Amino acid sequence: MVSKEAIEAQREHPVAFWSLLVAMLAPAVAGVTGLGLLAKHLFPTPTQLVILAGAGVFILAIAPLMLVGAFGWLMVARRFVSRPVVRAWFICPGFGLLSRVSRWMFVCVYGKDDAPRRVMPGD
Repeated sequence: MVSKEAIEAQREHPVAFWSLLVAMLAPAVAGVTGLGLLAKHLFPTPTQLVILAGAGVFILAIAPLMLVGAFGWLMVARRFVSRPVVRAWFICPGFGLLSRVSRWMFVCVYGKDDAPRRVMPGD
């Protein structure tokens, strides 16, 4: 579940929020398009098994590409967006591995996370 702090930060800073979404989607779209063009070049007449494997690769590639976009946004937005706003979006327990990766990205860019950690079941 998304925290109240994240929803409030989204309402107070809509430009930063929408720029984060665009920054996450742009590498995913470009990467999947590039993979599609590469697959078309490598397999001009694919079999059904190659099509099924390619679909799996495309689906699995989306999440890492979106994380690359989010990390790039963090690097640029560090100068423009305040730490509490970014913290509300990137530090949220309850999403398993995604929570750990987003916490790691936040700590890499903004430094130590000084707020107490909330532990939720399953995290």
